[in-house]
Parts: sequence; structure tokens; C-alpha cells
Amino acid sequence: MDDLGECIVPAADGGWALLGKTERRSGERDNWLAGISPHGDVEWSRAFGAEDGWKLFSIVPLPDEGYVLLGGIGESVDLASSGLLVAVDSEGEETFSRTSETSEGSG
Repeated sequence: MDDLGECIVPAADGGWALLGKTERRSGERDNWLAGISPHGDVEWSRAFGAEDGWKLFSIVPLPDEGYVLLGGIGESVDLASSGLLVAVDSEGEETFSRTSETSEGSG
């Protein structure tokens, strides 16, 4: 298995939020989000949507100390059948998720 960090943003507490993925030899993929302290320690981590085919690739911090995660659902992000938006609180707990269907050829 390979753990890959894909995106990092500053957190309100002076640390960071790190979005990444774990890829298995079988081709399966898990998404994860980790809270990193100002000293570089992992304070919490959460896994997201592997069983639902989620592929997360971007994170934006929110003014309320939470985050929005952006991705897609499908075989790959390039061939996603739906766009995906996930909101989480400052500890990485999901508060809501929304999908938007893409039309054929729209990218």
C-alpha cells in the first residue's frame, strides 16, 4: 500500500489539514483527511467514501474552522460520473455531502 498526501491547507489552530489517499496493490483506494499539529504530530485522521467510489483531491478551509473537500465519483477523477462536495468540521467529522451528476461529454 502507498499513502500519498495530495493537498495541505493551514488550520485555524496553527497546524494543517492534510488530504490524501491510500492506494492498494489491488487498485482499491481510500481517501483520508488528517489534522496535523503546529509541531507536525497527527492529532486526528478520518477515512472517506471508499465504499462509495469517492475520489477526493482538493481541500478548502472554511471560516468556521471546518473544511470543504472536492472530488468525484467514478472510475477516476477524469472520468467521474458525478462531482462531489463534502463538508467536515474542524475534527474531520462529515457534516454533509452533495453530488452533482455530470452529463456525457461535459467533463
